[in-house]
Amino acid sequence: MLDLLLGRERDWKVENCFLNLNKLLQPKRTQHKATQHTWHQLRRAIQDSGYEWDPHAALLLLQQVYAPSTAFTYAKRIVQQFPDEFSNDTYKKATMAALRATSNILPTTHAALPATPDEVRKLIGQVQTNEQRAIWQMWVTASRFADTKTWQTELIQTPRHNFIKISSLWNKTSSDGALRHFKWTETPSINEALRWKWHDCEGEPLLAYVKSPVPHLSLHSFRHGAIALLEEKFPTEQISQLTGHRSTATKNPGAEAYLLQNPSCFQARTVLTMTKYLRDSVAT
Repeated sequence: MLDLLLGRERDWKVENCFLNLNKLLQPKRTQHKATQHTWHQLRRAIQDSGYEWDPHAALLLLQQVYAPSTAFTYAKRIVQQFPDEFSNDTYKKATMAALRATSNILPTTHAALPATPDEVRKLIGQVQTNEQRAIWQMWVTASRFADTKTWQTELIQTPRHNFIKISSLWNKTSSDGALRHFKWTETPSINEALRWKWHDCEGEPLLAYVKSPVPHLSLHSFRHGAIALLEEKFPTEQISQLTGHRSTATKNPGAEAYLLQNPSCFQARTVLTMTKYLRDSVAT
């Protein structure tokens, strides 16, 4: 367990358990079950790997997979849901203090490396399999893997264009699902529209698919890489309209979400320009 914690060993069976923690950002009514499943799965993976179970050390392992601020958020929710596992107040306070101390430090070793367009092209092929569609969807919309598992897509046809409207019931700005977030992308043909079908991928096998040809990438690499590419051409306030991040230009997120429902509004056209830029960057 100490080797895992110090990064001397990388046990993907253990680290893959954390992929389900993305579900902890879903509406509160589904968080309890997702947290319980992930925590029990992590316990089994650590014990099966020959390590003694230590819930406090397991919390610190979150930083092996996630950025420090995200690890701290997840740890707080786990501690709240499993108070019996953290009955030793001294150890609990020390563990949370360690996580809190690093929560505002930029990640280095364990940050997801951004994917490049060449790497994405290598992975998506002709965008026919579930794995290829999942990666393509994350890249074109600069989205998290968990987004692609929960959003709803709709084909909107007009005399001149075909659009895919993507609506998410939750995001980091509104994790309780009270505020929808909308994304738009243009699809040149009905055949390409099929790429937006719901994919039946789970985190662990998709990560294995990614790491087989490109070992240094993670599932978050596609969002990071897409944002990095957009930053070369678009200002931050425009990128935030696609990613759902708050920016200094975001005065009223509710009003902005309402406007994004209409593909002809300025905000939606800006999003369409960015998704086209990302789609063209991996075109074959």
